[in-house]
Amino acid sequence: MRAARAIAAMMIVAGCVHARLAPVTARPGRSIAIYMPADGTSDGDARALGYVDDRRWIEVPAGGELALTDLPAAADLDSLVIEALGDDRADVAVVQCLRAPDLGGALADLGNARALVGRTVDARLADGGVARGTVRAVDGDGLWLDRDGRAVRVQARRVTSLRIAGARAGTPIRCRVRGAPGRHLIRVAYATSSLGWRAVHRVEVKLTGASDGSATVRTGFQIVAPGWTGDAELALWRGLPGAGEPPEPVWSGAASLGGDVTVWGEPHAIAAHLVTIYRGAVVTESDSPRDPYWRQQSTNEVRTWLVLDARLPAGAAVVALADGAAGAAAPSDSVTRGGTAAPRIANATAEVAGDTTRVPLWLDPGLRGLRVKAYQSGDEHSVHEHLGVSVSNLGDRPRAVWIEEQLRPSRHHAIVGARPPPEVVAGWLRWKLTVPAGGVAKVACDLSYDL
Repeated sequence: MRAARAIAAMMIVAGCVHARLAPVTARPGRSIAIYMPADGTSDGDARALGYVDDRRWIEVPAGGELALTDLPAAADLDSLVIEALGDDRADVAVVQCLRAPDLGGALADLGNARALVGRTVDARLADGGVARGTVRAVDGDGLWLDRDGRAVRVQARRVTSLRIAGARAGTPIRCRVRGAPGRHLIRVAYATSSLGWRAVHRVEVKLTGASDGSATVRTGFQIVAPGWTGDAELALWRGLPGAGEPPEPVWSGAASLGGDVTVWGEPHAIAAHLVTIYRGAVVTESDSPRDPYWRQQSTNEVRTWLVLDARLPAGAAVVALADGAAGAAAPSDSVTRGGTAAPRIANATAEVAGDTTRVPLWLDPGLRGLRVKAYQSGDEHSVHEHLGVSVSNLGDRPRAVWIEEQLRPSRHHAIVGARPPPEVVAGWLRWKLTVPAGGVAKVACDLSYDL
């Protein structure tokens, strides 16, 4: 459902929901816009979406049937628009497209369903139901289906799509064309879930102080386009149409598809900081915010993070620290691990945090965290819990440390009796502390949630 809403929103943005596009004179070529979920993943219902605008020369046969054999199996036929371009656009009209009749397919317009008389179809209805039967007649108000020898009336206004029963994606698409045979320039536009992109970052850090400096960042985008070949004008977007904040453009330009393709943006300088952070919660994929014991398990690892003062796409990052950067980031007793210096190159995953981007670097063996999260009471609509966190400094110099705890996703939350009061930043509690040499810093609060 979420993906369908995103496709519908994309079609509205593109101005082509079963409507003829404004007359345009265009050159042959292919333009592809690829939208990724804002968090950089494409799992479950939050799938990546592509919108393809393919302008090509075709030969319209005398028989009036056009075969499109190269559309991807994931092409959404309910979004399909085919129209003539150029000076002869008034001479050619595409009446109807569907998957090869012997295998089934989708119709974009119930008004063109007369070709389905005698075929068994699935009529998908606005209330989520499906009416199946053999089409016996079609008129302006709907169609008559023969279901087990009984006539069933299906009103057109209730039908959201009409598919031949047993439809199978990936089979050839055939279109009935009305117009002069011969060579014509047409546009084939559709949405598909077979495209995506992943961000990769190359980051070179130079510190001008103990923990502050600048980074030169170059971002690349790995194009995920299995089975695609040829040249295209690409536009990559972060965010899905119709899903919260409007999508943001991240890259555009020409690229050749096929195999592993990565396109690169220009390098740019960003203010950078090395920050020591304790996040004590153990995160698992099966976490449910309604679980009373959500993220109750803890770790004692304290880690150094690279914080960049810019919002970059989430993705893999290779971070290179200039000579001396690792040593300047922390005192000598916390930069070494068993006599081995902290690495000058780190491979990690960049994540977006508010208006900044973070990359986890190395563990800090000079600091130890302790976190206790205790469920106190609640029901299916609320949770009350206590949080206590401390960081111990094993070194001989004071250390600046952030303690961060993600709030449980909820309709409303309350922070009670916090000692000291935390900042609340993009769904996270944050305490900025100085841990004395050989000492301990502690924070605590009670949390109440309306789920």
